[in-house]
Amino acid sequence: MMIEFFTVFKGYLIEVLPFLIIGFLLSGLIHEFVPTQLVERHLGGKGITPILYSTLAGTILPICCIGSLPIAVSLHQKGARLGPVLAFLVATPATSITAIMVCYGLLGLKFTVFIFFAVILMGLLMGIGGNIIKFTLHKNLANPIYCKKEKFAKDPICGMNVDMNKGLKIESKGKYYYFCSPYCQATFEKEPEKYINTKKYVKGTKERLGSVFRYAFWDMAREIGLEIFLGLVLAAVVSTITPVGEFVG
Repeated sequence: MMIEFFTVFKGYLIEVLPFLIIGFLLSGLIHEFVPTQLVERHLGGKGITPILYSTLAGTILPICCIGSLPIAVSLHQKGARLGPVLAFLVATPATSITAIMVCYGLLGLKFTVFIFFAVILMGLLMGIGGNIIKFTLHKNLANPIYCKKEKFAKDPICGMNVDMNKGLKIESKGKYYYFCSPYCQATFEKEPEKYINTKKYVKGTKERLGSVFRYAFWDMAREIGLEIFLGLVLAAVVSTITPVGEFVG
């Protein structure tokens, strides 16, 4: 039984690892290169338009459901509302170009078209439901949507809006600086002079790429890595105890 479990787990891990790497890398690129204001403007508002934008973004990404998780978390941290994030998570796995090609090859054109529009509709409904929800289980310190009554300060590293009452903060030369994450705080503490000058410090290409990989494969891995691992373990347990043949045929 244990040998079969580890065999199944290894197979799942090999299957999802490439998509997971792509997802983590894209989350790092979003964190470093996509302005917070851009995400807040297009994915942070109410209505159907932000949900459509997030659904459209999901159709062009060649990733699976697991690979979409780090991207969704990164977008949420940048200011996207819960609705567009849910729509992205629902629509991406079944409407991506790779998924459509596989579905067409196995099931034909009619069923592929049906699946595509059914998933789009499901994503829109989930997005609308997400926008109706007035609370979140994990309040995002960098997202002003969930704490409008609070005061905010800009993170000097990434430019995110941070709740001054709940965000990380340190004092430097008589002034408080607020941060959205331990990574940004640690970056500031290494060389505070770069960020407290009147002129805005501009990162070099090498430094920005390093920031991408640190956020993608360290910060994001710590954020959701355990949940992904437990999900794969649970999937392997279910597959080992109740093989697919028990339900199909």
